[in-house]
Amino acid sequence: PGIRPDRIKVKTNGTGTVSRKRVQNARTKEYFPGEWAITPTFESGIVEVIVTAEDENGKPTSYPPKKFRVKNVPTPVAEFGLKSSGKISKGTAIANDEVYAVLKDFEFDLTYKVAGFTIMFPGSFGNVPVISNSSKLTPEQKAQLAKMTKGQRLIFDEITARGPTGKIIGLSPIILQI
Repeated sequence: PGIRPDRIKVKTNGTGTVSRKRVQNARTKEYFPGEWAITPTFESGIVEVIVTAEDENGKPTSYPPKKFRVKNVPTPVAEFGLKSSGKISKGTAIANDEVYAVLKDFEFDLTYKVAGFTIMFPGSFGNVPVISNSSKLTPEQKAQLAKMTKGQRLIFDEITARGPTGKIIGLSPIILQI
């Protein structure tokens, strides 16, 4: 506190690169306090940040290193009715109206939102694609789902999800049997 930013030196123990920039919280869109960003040079582990500051008289003060735990963000898994594969009852399928992007075994507060998907419904001459441009089933998809019978395959394909930074990624299909 009270030290000009140009008199602060930030480095890592070789586990990250340091840059001077404001960092925005991807979820709230607010900026974090301060003007420093550390980008880890690995996927998971500990980044140690070392800060030295020089007061107005030129006297340097070194602060104890601060350790930060870093974990790679896994690719989300698409789910419908809490399933990404296997069997689903027709009643459960009809009761659900949204596809979710789930981060399995990830302990940090980070979310992905499904941005769109296509359901491939069985038809007389092959599969019939019906598109949704959100995470919700469309009225047409709900109507087609209500017509499905036991043993038919319910395929969610071309699933996309938006991450906390706004980047859209593709997810693996969901293949369920009624």
